[in-house]
Amino acid sequence: MLNHRCQILLIEDEPEEIEYFRRLLSKAKSSSFKQGFEIIATQSLEDGLQQLSLNDIDVIFLDLMLTDSRGVKSLVRILEVASNLPIIVYTALNETAAVKVLELGAIGYLHKTEIDTNLLVYAIRSAIERQEQINILKQQHKQQEQVELEQLEAIAAFNTNNTNKNASLLDSVSL
Repeated sequence: MLNHRCQILLIEDEPEEIEYFRRLLSKAKSSSFKQGFEIIATQSLEDGLQQLSLNDIDVIFLDLMLTDSRGVKSLVRILEVASNLPIIVYTALNETAAVKVLELGAIGYLHKTEIDTNLLVYAIRSAIERQEQINILKQQHKQQEQVELEQLEAIAAFNTNNTNKNASLLDSVSL
């Protein structure tokens, strides 16, 4: 899947959770990630946003309960900056929160207490694959919109030319 180390941005304010996440991935073996994983952990949303500008991140894990940002506002802020990257919400909040974050644009959701190495690797792989497909569809949609715009401009130009010709023809007939 990747021919480089998978760059993971973990935005989590609990040091124990960061360490647990690191331990889980240190055990991971996957043919999709032959180069392994590199975890860049930040303990605040602001630091996470800064890391996005400094590193080529492959996937983001976001806790929704941070010291500097709470709830879905954190996700919305990340989406403003990194809408083309897969974002997995990694939190202890309930299932209702999971539905909401998926509706808002997160590519996945993992409950902190229900995770193991295999699930974590699967979540990373599937998030990256889904985001790649979404990005392809967005690009195709953008190209289709461009084609349609060019076609509309051509029709408008054709109609303008015909209107001008018809007006000229009427002018010459009425003389």
